[in-house]
Amino acid sequence: MIRIIIITFILHFALSVASCSDATGPNETIEIQVSGGLSPLFSWNGGNFNKLLVFQNDTLRWGVTSQGSDGIYSSVRYGTVPPGTVLLVDTVNYIVNSEEYGYQLSEGTLCKVEINTLSSGISCTQEFFPRRQALSLGPGLNDISFRFKGAMRELYIVLPGDYNDSQEYPIVFFFHGLGGSREWGRQVLGNLIQDNDFIGVSAQGIQNSWNAGSGGVPSTEDDVGFVIEIIQKLLTTTNIDESRIYTMGYSNGGALSYRLARDTDKFAAISSMSASHFEGLTIPPGASRTSVLHIHGEDDAMVPYNGGQSNSLPIVFESAMTTVTQWAAFNGLSIEPEIDRSEEKIIIYRFESENNPYDVVLYTLEETTHHMITHEFISSERCWEVLLEFFLEHIKN
Repeated sequence: MIRIIIITFILHFALSVASCSDATGPNETIEIQVSGGLSPLFSWNGGNFNKLLVFQNDTLRWGVTSQGSDGIYSSVRYGTVPPGTVLLVDTVNYIVNSEEYGYQLSEGTLCKVEINTLSSGISCTQEFFPRRQALSLGPGLNDISFRFKGAMRELYIVLPGDYNDSQEYPIVFFFHGLGGSREWGRQVLGNLIQDNDFIGVSAQGIQNSWNAGSGGVPSTEDDVGFVIEIIQKLLTTTNIDESRIYTMGYSNGGALSYRLARDTDKFAAISSMSASHFEGLTIPPGASRTSVLHIHGEDDAMVPYNGGQSNSLPIVFESAMTTVTQWAAFNGLSIEPEIDRSEEKIIIYRFESENNPYDVVLYTLEETTHHMITHEFISSERCWEVLLEFFLEHIKN
């Protein structure tokens, strides 16, 4: 006789599916029934899932797709379940109304499945709960990796050497450019943290790139979700000040910084170096006001300072001035900036108001290309001090 497995998922996220009257609410129990044998059938008692992926370690064992609205789902088998006692589920990805939710299960909470023979089915009595894996962190450099939505993600997290869990710390993210790596951010953040109390995060993009929303780069990952997951993990592991979370990004990483400002409400301030808005992009009305510091070389041809077609990417960009003017207007500032020419080969455009905390500033570096390293402002590394000072002046309201 084929045995039946009933696995209970206690969902720890709120689903927002207002268009469906039978939507699963927060913390509601879903019962999934799986028949035994080489081609098991899956069914469950509610919800609006239309795909379920089941992994054993890094091996995809089953993929389930919707066969209709009657609650009966047919499996797509990607391999034979091996005999013996195994950990069935390592990662579960849900697709809910076209949005994907991925959860890594904590070690020790996985459902153990006993399989006597390939045809005798499977049995399971232990409940397991999708929950966020805590990070193991100590003062100084931490080399971290975790699985997010099926991909192994890598990052450095740098804590002050005298980290004290009774103190709240700001977070500063660093995002490398296309083809770059997290090593650059590790060096930059490590040097700054020696003299300042904050937690630094330098993450690695998939295929050395970030999905900033334009296409034209290798990554199609949910990098916004990845960054949010890092923040949530840090909230459970360290004492962070949620009103002081910041990003600094170069080129493709700067474009991700802008996307995070548009698509989330997590950041008090962001910075972008050598990256502007994509042509035609506007800030969504529901976005959160965010302070912006933009640094751009006047002779940049990859992301043209004055806007237009990139010389090396299939992307058309808005100008640097159009980008910051959009943010000034969105933040409720005057779009007529104050102009500061007090430094050699630098023009600073400041969109600021005494009664408005959401500043927007553009540093234009004259006679400077995309990589900017030839400009003294960059080569002296004074730019990092300017960025950090800008960040720490701004708190999320």
